[in-house]
Amino acid sequence: MHQEQDFYSHVEERKPSSPRALFDFLYDLAELPRPELLLFENPSELLHQLNKNELRSVFVEASSVSRSIALAVIKQLAKPQINAITAAFDYETIKEKRAEKWQLPALKYTDGILNTAIEHTGIPRSAISLHPHTDDLAWMAFITSFKELKINEKLSQYFNLLKQMPLLSICTKTAVYCLDWPMKSTFNQNWLLHHESDAALKFTNDFIYVWKGVSVTSKLFTAPNKITKEEIISEQNAERRRCYLEILGAKKFANLLELDIRHSEIDAKGNLQVLYRSRDKDLVAKEFLQFAKVVCPSTQREYFLCVPAYLNNCTEAVAWTFGKTPENYKPDVET
Repeated sequence: MHQEQDFYSHVEERKPSSPRALFDFLYDLAELPRPELLLFENPSELLHQLNKNELRSVFVEASSVSRSIALAVIKQLAKPQINAITAAFDYETIKEKRAEKWQLPALKYTDGILNTAIEHTGIPRSAISLHPHTDDLAWMAFITSFKELKINEKLSQYFNLLKQMPLLSICTKTAVYCLDWPMKSTFNQNWLLHHESDAALKFTNDFIYVWKGVSVTSKLFTAPNKITKEEIISEQNAERRRCYLEILGAKKFANLLELDIRHSEIDAKGNLQVLYRSRDKDLVAKEFLQFAKVVCPSTQREYFLCVPAYLNNCTEAVAWTFGKTPENYKPDVET
């Protein structure tokens, strides 16, 4: 089977930010009193402080304040500049530049860090400030690419202040809770957060382990021999279960779950598909556990998919994952 070559094409190191002036600017823009700035070096400290202040009420208030700031940014900064651009350039030129700037590699990794941090903390997206946001970096690249236009003074000031943007911010009427960027972040050649033996995101006294863009438990890296059968079975996310498979290795993965091969065959793309069954019935489900090992034709990634015990072969198992029967599952091109 083809294996992805994972090397570290980019390692980003950052110094602590100081976004005081940035949030003073945004709150002035929205005609709100300037807030207290609370800057946290790692997700654990941020969550600890939020838990002290009644999480739910903070998040509800933050959603409202974020909308107020966003409306002020759109009305006073974005709209005048967008109107000037659309008046001076044709649609195709604007479309091409927008597409180009939104594909910047730097945006891929900054957005990857943000998404991983949000998942790790469990903070609802609605509570995270719409501005500043990693998308603002793409917006800045897009606006400044029209060198023929003069950027208005307030927008130019905002772009300069974005250099001190924190990773994420939760804006309330009286305070802004900011999570600073990690001290170090590591990516593979596909701009996915990834490290094979260490934390991909390193905050001060806090680490997040990521495998090809998917955050995983630190135990998979620090104590893989202590991973239990119950931990794998209870994992419902197919991507995260794939990480267990790739990190532990297919043989160890199958041995840990005490799986035997029930059926195997070669699919239309020449990849080996295997249907595994547990040696004993599960104590909770009161039936055998079955997993279909399949290979994604586009990425060549292996997946262990949990399938019902009544299925007898690989064809039935793969068809079931698509909600079909073997008779009506006849894909010309698998995706």
